Order: sequence, then C-alpha cells, then structure tokens
Amino acid sequence: MTRRNIEAGWRGAELWPINPQWILNRLPEKTTPSPPLSDKSNNAELLTSSPPDVYILQSTNASLNAKIAATTLASPIKCHVRRVSKIAEQLYAETAILRQEFAEMKAVMDT
Repeated sequence: MTRRNIEAGWRGAELWPINPQWILNRLPEKTTPSPPLSDKSNNAELLTSSPPDVYILQSTNASLNAKIAATTLASPIKCHVRRVSKIAEQLYAETAILRQEFAEMKAVMDT
C-alpha cells in the first residue's frame, strides 16, 4: 500500500482529485412542475395600483407563501420566497414612512 497506489485507486473511481461536479452530473434530473400562481384578483390589483396597497401586498404574499409551502420545491427555495415576500413588505413600510416625511418636509419648505 503506497500513496501512489491509493491515489491511483481514487483516480480510477474518479474520486480524486475531488470533483463533486462529476457526481452531480450523473444524478438524474428531477424536474418539478412550477405551481400555478394565479390569484388573478390580487395580482392584477397589486401590479396596477400605484403605490401598491399594503393589504393587497400582504394577502398576495400570504397566498404565494401558502402555495410555495404546498409544493415539492427544495427547502432553500421556499425559505428564499418567504424572505423575499417579507422584504417586500418591509420595503413598502419604509417607503410609506419616507413618503410621509417627504410630504412634511415639502410642506415646511413651501411655507
């Protein structure tokens, strides 16, 4: 048993040098059909209202998260969707605060 023989055996099994892509390329492709996300009422209003209504945003996010949770998508994807929808709501709140501050500053400047 020499280092050279051991490494040759690992190379023969294509385990050396370490190449995880070699293994991943040989796994069968698993396709997951994308879920239909067609809450037409919420989506249409969310996309056309300016600024978007916070209640519509929250209900659309809740619907999206429920549909994603019911799918067979990988857990990191589900987690990412939850994070993105939460971030959207946080950004909406920040934007609403900034709009209010801007309106107040503009009123002060106008006087």
